[in-house]
Amino acid sequence: MLKAHNDSLVYCPFDDTESEVDSNFLFPSGELYFCHSCKQHRAPYQTYFKIESRFCSSCSTEFAKESKQYTCSRNCFVCPECDSGLKITVKDHDRGAKSFKFRCTSCPYIFQTSIIRSPKPLYDIIENDKNDSFSKLCNEIRNGVLKGQIEEKISEQTRRNLELMNKGARQKKDVIFMKKYPFPKRLTMKKSIYCVKCSSKLSTE
Repeated sequence: MLKAHNDSLVYCPFDDTESEVDSNFLFPSGELYFCHSCKQHRAPYQTYFKIESRFCSSCSTEFAKESKQYTCSRNCFVCPECDSGLKITVKDHDRGAKSFKFRCTSCPYIFQTSIIRSPKPLYDIIENDKNDSFSKLCNEIRNGVLKGQIEEKISEQTRRNLELMNKGARQKKDVIFMKKYPFPKRLTMKKSIYCVKCSSKLSTE
């Protein structure tokens, strides 16, 4: 019964004066908000939102809502294969050196960092370990785009790799190898939804 109610269509026109029903403005009731001030349903296109806060759902750290940061800066990472959480363990080595192992809690994915001899954030350790050919290629392209000097900054080897990719070359020595690294946990955004017409708050998500 509930599913039937959520799937029923409600007409939410752009203009209340429209006389003919336009099927483009029929929306499942389960996707709508209700404005108590206007006493009408509001489709997503008839609303706007404001960010109330950003936080990491793994460690509960809160971040400024004005921040442009979209991932957790703490040691929270997710599996690149299945997006599940990663269990992190530390292994001690000679002379105070350490390495870190990331193990997925849901699939066989495992990532082992290189040995480090001075304290660093895990994010920086992973970034420094990105030495596969695909990561190097992306980094060179990114640096070229940011500096607006792609032709001058890109290496000859990278240029050849791009040409081979475009031609669909399949020679083993030219295959670009892509390794999968742990992803920083994306922040959860808490937002308030408002009615476009009267600016009344409709919901908090």
